[in-house]
Amino acid sequence: MESGKLERNDLLEITSATVKSVSPLELSSTIITQITSFKESDLAGDLAKRAGNIPRKEVAVKKLSELSLTDAEFDAFGRVLKVWDEKEFTRQDGKKGKVASMLVSDGTRQLRVVLWDKNADLLQRAKIGDAVKIESGYCKQGLNNDIEAQVGWKGRVV
Repeated sequence: MESGKLERNDLLEITSATVKSVSPLELSSTIITQITSFKESDLAGDLAKRAGNIPRKEVAVKKLSELSLTDAEFDAFGRVLKVWDEKEFTRQDGKKGKVASMLVSDGTRQLRVVLWDKNADLLQRAKIGDAVKIESGYCKQGLNNDIEAQVGWKGRVV
């Protein structure tokens, strides 16, 4: 997953994991756990038929100019125009957090993208002109009442 090769709707085969919780299902990996990913298009026969029964999650790919405050989950592409420094903060529960932001454009609009926690680490290696994909971002009102894209715990930037 860290290499960015795992995509939404890829199929995973997980072996030798332990069940930590049944409702909701939570698996824990151990030293012998193996995780293999597959693209549905690479499968054949009974395995392809079984994979076809697994629900897929479809998320709209939007141009930055199409985004509005009502967008609760979207994917988008753009190029990095500017990167702001990462900042650490302490949440009300005492846990540490990180936030960083970048200015991105796809030619239709420039948009500030705010990255939270593990996603903020991406900006340590991002460079002006890099192409990025925002996965499972959401919109909210930001600085100066402008719309901002947010990338939180269920999203990522590649």
